Amino acid sequence: MFFCVFYGTLVSIGNAQTVNEDFIPDTVFFLTCDQPPVVYGNLDKALKSAINGFDKKTLMFFKDNTLHISLRVNSDGIIDVISESSLGERLSVSLEQELQKLIWMPARHNGQQVGYKEVTLFRIEQGKPQLFVLSKREQIKENNASGGRNYAMKRIYEAHGVLNKCLITDAVTGLPLNKATLRINNEKFVYSSDPDGSMDFYCDSDDKITVSYLGYAPVSFYALENPELYRISLEPVLYQYEMLDLTKYHPKRLPVNADCPESDYKEKELKGVIVFLEDELISDNSGFNGGNGCMRNYIAKNFVLPENMLNEEGNIIEVFFKITEKGDVTEICIHPESNELIKTEIILLFSTMPKWMPAIQNKMNVPQNLVLPLKVGESRYWKRYYQK
Repeated sequence: MFFCVFYGTLVSIGNAQTVNEDFIPDTVFFLTCDQPPVVYGNLDKALKSAINGFDKKTLMFFKDNTLHISLRVNSDGIIDVISESSLGERLSVSLEQELQKLIWMPARHNGQQVGYKEVTLFRIEQGKPQLFVLSKREQIKENNASGGRNYAMKRIYEAHGVLNKCLITDAVTGLPLNKATLRINNEKFVYSSDPDGSMDFYCDSDDKITVSYLGYAPVSFYALENPELYRISLEPVLYQYEMLDLTKYHPKRLPVNADCPESDYKEKELKGVIVFLEDELISDNSGFNGGNGCMRNYIAKNFVLPENMLNEEGNIIEVFFKITEKGDVTEICIHPESNELIKTEIILLFSTMPKWMPAIQNKMNVPQNLVLPLKVGESRYWKRYYQK
């Protein structure tokens, strides 16, 4: 993602002024969305052409200073460039004329083309005009007389090749996958599928295409020449945790030394706070409140071995469960089938867990299937426990 955003997705700019009188603004522009705009064409050439009419004094100014330039791409793919300063306004007009010669694929969100706004930082770097954006992960040092500030490398994605279409589905259910991601040649920019699983993307023949979705095995292949439609089916996979040995750990001896909360996971409220997004997409596995160590502590602290298993050697039982979009623990089952008492204990333990942090696929909460092997059986602790 290439903008520092207010947490929340929409910003109303219905009364905003524009430099381009022919530009028709959308009533709402997104600062963050499923898929930012994509430019098709020679962006470097357009930037060079934009400064052709400037004198040497102005060009030297661009080498020593950075101008804030706002770019807006509306839902029809028409670009508008705005700046507050007088010099920036002149540059904006020139930039707009050149950038309008390129093809802009509008941003997409929830299956629709949407207006999108970003603030870029324009300067001449190593003799070439560049557009930078604020970022946290990728930084370069600006060497100027003031001592330097940090800016990110250029992040506007320049597409190449021809426009292709694909449909991404679950290989088992056949249902479409919303917000699946597609990368070309391992580049950082990702295309995102719509709710119906469809996606448009640019690539050349023989480009390497990788499609992925949290909880599914990724698929990689090389692009074909003039395909009508790529039909891509992803196979579901389970995320498996390391085995927890409950013959070794118990309420008096926990797996990790940590101060763990035993409450529901709650998202941090970031309203009104500026957030610097580090990646083009945000995806992550589900997680117990406090992390994996706290999850293991919670199980060791609350598990009670049934008395009829006191003389059984350690058996490994796999616990299968799902974390829903809301963080609830559901669909709990164990394998192999054990005696009813241990089955009841494990299901009760997991079903009464605090809410987890849900898995995230491209900034959207999604369910995730997990498996945790447990070793249960005879131990000194439980023998002493039942002798009391």
